[in-house]
Amino acid sequence: MPDYTRLAATAARLIKNNGRSITFVKLDETPADPTEPWNGPASSDTTLALNGVFVPPNTVRQFGLSALGEGTEFRDLVTFSEQVIITAQGRTICVNIPRSSIAMIGGHHRSASVAARRYNSNRIRGSAQMSLTYAAARDEIFAVFKTAWDTTGYPAHYQDVRKQRSKDEEPWAVVTLNHSSGFQATLSGDSGSRTFARLGFVTVQIFTPSGKGLQESYDLCKVVSDAFEGVSTPGGVWFRNVRLNEVGRDGEFHQMNVIAEFRYDEIK
Repeated sequence: MPDYTRLAATAARLIKNNGRSITFVKLDETPADPTEPWNGPASSDTTLALNGVFVPPNTVRQFGLSALGEGTEFRDLVTFSEQVIITAQGRTICVNIPRSSIAMIGGHHRSASVAARRYNSNRIRGSAQMSLTYAAARDEIFAVFKTAWDTTGYPAHYQDVRKQRSKDEEPWAVVTLNHSSGFQATLSGDSGSRTFARLGFVTVQIFTPSGKGLQESYDLCKVVSDAFEGVSTPGGVWFRNVRLNEVGRDGEFHQMNVIAEFRYDEIK
């Protein structure tokens, strides 16, 4: 019978002698401000330093999937990995660390971003016109969505905020904002200020478990479309041309998109 204790000790020695020091990072997914989750989490990441060896994904297949954990987890990891790290036995590095939240520092790559940067959101309000910066407009647009979506009790993911993908049993949403054009809307008056129009669209991708019909998909899309249709924000973002696109099946989910065009002004 093989002496697994001795084999494990040999593996640990080889990894230490031929590997490198790698810092594994579990990124914090808790929003710094729960009312504005699109601004990302606070900087309170958890780190763990280990010795490891980088190898191409196909290299470790010769050991068998069972040697590296549950097969489905391993297959999903390899699909999205350029390198696989082998560490010594007993070095648990992935407990409660989602695949989407791991970054490697001191190795070949860093695959995750840090918390989103907060930008200046000062607003200028006149007696007849309101002015918004890019970031301030984003905050107001996302707040419209969040107020409506929170009533569903389902999770939402915001662009450039890393978060673990939802389980297959529940619906979830992804929200992105894109500016598409802009122009000078007025000449300068006595005050010397000019108005610049900003136009774009916000997209809400809604995913529901497939195989259960589309009623829940349409119900959730209705929640989102009602939030934007015929609405303006306190800072002066106007929404129009709200529409629904049925995308179809995406893996274990069915996808529908709600798209709303917006316009706001910045005075400067």
